[in-house]
Amino acid sequence: MTNASAQPAKRPITDSMFNMWRAIIVMAHADGVIHEKEQEFFDKVFANMARSYDLTPAHMDTFAKDLKVAQPIEALLPKITDPELRSLLLYFSQVVAWIDGHLSPDESELLKKLHNAFGKGAEMGEVMARIRQEMADQMFKRRTDLQSQRPDRNPLFYALDALLIRLGIDLID
Repeated sequence: MTNASAQPAKRPITDSMFNMWRAIIVMAHADGVIHEKEQEFFDKVFANMARSYDLTPAHMDTFAKDLKVAQPIEALLPKITDPELRSLLLYFSQVVAWIDGHLSPDESELLKKLHNAFGKGAEMGEVMARIRQEMADQMFKRRTDLQSQRPDRNPLFYALDALLIRLGIDLID
């Protein structure tokens, strides 16, 4: 007999996605400190990811260690092989860079390095254009749904919601 209320199977996390998140953590370290808002962001993202993806204790331990000590970005970038995840790295890195309301020179420099590494080429342009359109559609729908409930919500979170939906991760409220 099967349990009708069984949880759906979690998707495996790819090496590309795992290393994308590790690289995003590097962005949080770029200005020399993990700010409280950045830590809250990662806590929520990883908790929501754990509901959708088969994150192992080793994955979570690596994320926790990376949040304490910045890893060299050059070691992580070659491990992000999926073009869509490369594009999402660019978006999430911008979110993290601006989450504290200030873009430091070091954060700006790392964003340039990421863009130079992944933001060029015809294939990447097509992926980014498709993601931008899907994000705009998701943001419009999410904003319309939430405006009546929370009119004072920061618009940055609509973009974040769209990105997380794109990855199949539950929304952050």
